[in-house]
Parts: sequence; C-alpha cells; structure tokens
Amino acid sequence: MKLHFSIFTLVILLVGCSKSKTVNIEYDSSFPQVEFAVSDLTKALVLKSYLISKKAKTTIHFIQDSTCCSPQEFSIKRVSNSKIEIIASDTNGLMYGGLELAELIYTGNELS
Repeated sequence: MKLHFSIFTLVILLVGCSKSKTVNIEYDSSFPQVEFAVSDLTKALVLKSYLISKKAKTTIHFIQDSTCCSPQEFSIKRVSNSKIEIIASDTNGLMYGGLELAELIYTGNELS
C-alpha cells in the first residue's frame, strides 16, 4: 500500500510539473520601487506555481509613459492572452500597479 501511494504521489507531482505555467517579467531594474513590486509579484507567482522564465509565452511588462495618467496612477491591461501591461506615468505608479497585480494573483486570479 505504501509503495502504491508513493508512486501515485510521484505521478501526480510529475504531471503537475509538466503542465507548469511560465511567465516573463519585463521591467527597468534601475528603479527601486519597481524592483520592490517585481519582488512581491514574483513571490505571488511562485506561490501559485508559476515559473519565471525569459522564454515564457506569457509576459508581464512594466511600462513608464508620462502621458498616460496622473502621478502615482496606473493601469493594468491585458493586451492579449499572453501579454499583460502595467502602465504608469511614474515609478511609484508602476510600483502600485505591480503590487496590485501581485495581490490579484495572491487572491486566486489567473494570468491566462
């Protein structure tokens, strides 16, 4: 019985790993606020069984655009099934957008 349970557990783990979800996070690492948000976002993604990879089909892109909105405001947009953009006019807005996306993932929202 114990051997069957161990084999069953191993099969479940292998199936789960083979269907793992991957995501790439694109951002400017020279901004400490964005680094902070990416760190929190990465923790949320890993907790929900995502793998972080540059080769991932799904991308989260942090974009600073001074014309998009007021200071500290942000927008999270799903551009396609494989791309999410966090857009803000300043680095604080990018941080808040990244933290918001992390919170959404922590509470069970899927990226795709």
